[in-house]
Amino acid sequence: RDHYEGTPFDLTKGVAAGPFGNPNRGGGGGPGGDGWGHSAKHLGHFERALAMERTNWCFLNEFRPQNRSIMWFAWDSPHGSVFLPFYASATAGAPESYHSHEGHMSKFSRKVAWWAYNWINQYSEINFQAINSEVRSKVTEVEDEAQHRILLWEAEADKLIAAQPGEGGKVAAMELLTARSNAFAEEVLARWWDFSEELMSRFGRHVVTRNESVGGVYFGGQRLPDWWLNSPEVGYIVPQLAAPVAAAASPLVTSPSSTLVVSFAGTMVAVATAYQLGRWHGRQDLDRGDRGYYSLPA
Repeated sequence: RDHYEGTPFDLTKGVAAGPFGNPNRGGGGGPGGDGWGHSAKHLGHFERALAMERTNWCFLNEFRPQNRSIMWFAWDSPHGSVFLPFYASATAGAPESYHSHEGHMSKFSRKVAWWAYNWINQYSEINFQAINSEVRSKVTEVEDEAQHRILLWEAEADKLIAAQPGEGGKVAAMELLTARSNAFAEEVLARWWDFSEELMSRFGRHVVTRNESVGGVYFGGQRLPDWWLNSPEVGYIVPQLAAPVAAAASPLVTSPSSTLVVSFAGTMVAVATAYQLGRWHGRQDLDRGDRGYYSLPA
């Protein structure tokens, strides 16, 4: 789940990470590149993170006594997924959603567990800093719960062994542990789908929507950072108002047509000035989180 945070190679910092600290780096390199960020034209490449956007699954093996070693398995990139426990000596395979062919990478399906975790990781690309932060909190909650569930499951298994000494008791205990871990995986999957819908409604429209109350929508929740806005390429600029034109020293000989031209030009200058002032005023209110004014393109 590491992106070199806190080091000189931090992938969540800098222009390449965008305004919201996205550590993911898609393919690049232009013509002649390999599609993975390596270029035939430009010498260089991005640092390779431990957690990457194209990771499909990840696992950690935990060796434990009494034939109860656990494989902690996570679908998709671990920086936005959950490691769930599966017993190495399980008496049955993982839930159907873990090996279903109802969907694949080019075909979305709610019957495939991978899609729930991949969907949230993809949606996090909108605002990685804000969305992934909420995902990490949910991940911690679920993984802590998994540790607690293991203690409860194994206490049940020990009772079975005590009531039925010998190989039969051990087999019954492992069947129970297999059933419990598979049921938990399915339970978390259902919760993860629900969580994906929560995130979609919460972080849409460049705001953060918590509820339907007066203060339930936070307009500054996805505000662009100052360092990004101050970049000339972004186009977020302070209007430069034209200086007043000095009057000519000598009198002008006017005609009806020249008077009309001067009058029209003066009107256009006034309109342009009023527009720029209104635009600047709207920007100021926007920075304070007040969406009563919007900046529209000219």
